[in-house]
Amino acid sequence: MSGLNPESQHEPVTIDSAPDLLPCLARLAQLQHESVDRLAVQAAAEVALSEYANDPKGQLKTVAAQLQVGAPRWLAAPDAARMPALVYALHGERAGQWGVLRGQNAQGQWISEWWDATSQRWQERADVNLPDHAVATFKLSRPYLASRSPVYQLIRDEISAHSKLLREAVIGGLMINVVALATSFYSMQVYDRVIPTNAAQTLLVLTLGVLVAIVFELAAKRVRSGLYERLIDAVDQRLSRTIYLRFLAIRLDQPDLQERLLNTGSEAVASSPEQFVAVMKSDIARMGKVIKDAGIRAQ
Repeated sequence: MSGLNPESQHEPVTIDSAPDLLPCLARLAQLQHESVDRLAVQAAAEVALSEYANDPKGQLKTVAAQLQVGAPRWLAAPDAARMPALVYALHGERAGQWGVLRGQNAQGQWISEWWDATSQRWQERADVNLPDHAVATFKLSRPYLASRSPVYQLIRDEISAHSKLLREAVIGGLMINVVALATSFYSMQVYDRVIPTNAAQTLLVLTLGVLVAIVFELAAKRVRSGLYERLIDAVDQRLSRTIYLRFLAIRLDQPDLQERLLNTGSEAVASSPEQFVAVMKSDIARMGKVIKDAGIRAQ
């Protein structure tokens, strides 16, 4: 990627004087099927353009730092397996402009989109190769880490609150595994003691002992199953209540939430408490008939 100098500083520019970075970032997120905060992306683009004028590497690095996402990866050559990506024109008629590289078509041409600020539309281009362009892969969303997920933390804390039940179930499982070895020992003793000596009394004692072990194992499994059911019911009830209360606390009239819903193709429709009660009554009546016709009973 010759021509990229991350240390070079130039006169500050703004979104108005360089209007292609923000649309390219939004278009990239759309092609990646990522829901992003457009206001946050716009603020990050403004900071990047104010600090780095003609330095694409510095611009993307600043955007990544502002959005707290992973750093962009600059490719030595376009790679169809890593599309879509951002493309920056180093030379030519579009020098200094950002675009979005979508991938290759059936003829092996690279398909790119360039924002035309005059017509406010995307212009598509097809090039056999991109010798005077720099290509970077960039994810505008934070990488998912299960350990940082609030849902994971909620479930972990709830299970930890019932650690006594879980500990009893684990101890019961260990006892069941130990008792399960009785049948193996029974076979070994029969071959080692009963058959060589024809000891009928020993066989009777061993048989009674293994029968007791089997009965104990079945009882222990039943108790363990009950412990697991109690644990699952307790966690499920607590999580259901917590999640339901959090849903009730969400205000759908917030502008940022409405924008996120619109980005996913949804729309929040406000209603009065009376209308909500009417909908709930209608759903209860409708689902009650379905449950009754299907013969479903609570367990």
